[in-house]
Amino acid sequence: MASELRVNTLKDASGNNSVATSVVFNGTAKAWSRVELVGTASIIGSYNVSSLTDVGTGIGRSNFSNAFNAADYAVTAGAGLSGDVLAPDLGADSVQVTTSFYLTARANESTSAVDADILTGIALGDLA
Repeated sequence: MASELRVNTLKDASGNNSVATSVVFNGTAKAWSRVELVGTASIIGSYNVSSLTDVGTGIGRSNFSNAFNAADYAVTAGAGLSGDVLAPDLGADSVQVTTSFYLTARANESTSAVDADILTGIALGDLA
């Protein structure tokens, strides 16, 4: 038998730091991934991401454990090369569908896709 907990506000163990449950539901990341595409593509860390697909040079697809209800969720992306988290010559963009988001690392000078040591994406929206 399933149980249900209904609350309006969450607080930490000492009764401080309260937050409305609507903020938790509406304002938190529903999925994120940090991946490496150099060599064998691998997930370094993730939430609500079940697997990574190496689509091609500089392109990784993070596949969701739980899908979004529509493809209009927001994604922010970042990339880095050779351990440089803030590589100024590298940009990232994304394409999303309800079951995954694609992240592409591009060198700004040439706009060609490059495999990144670090490629991150954070998705915000409503799950199905």
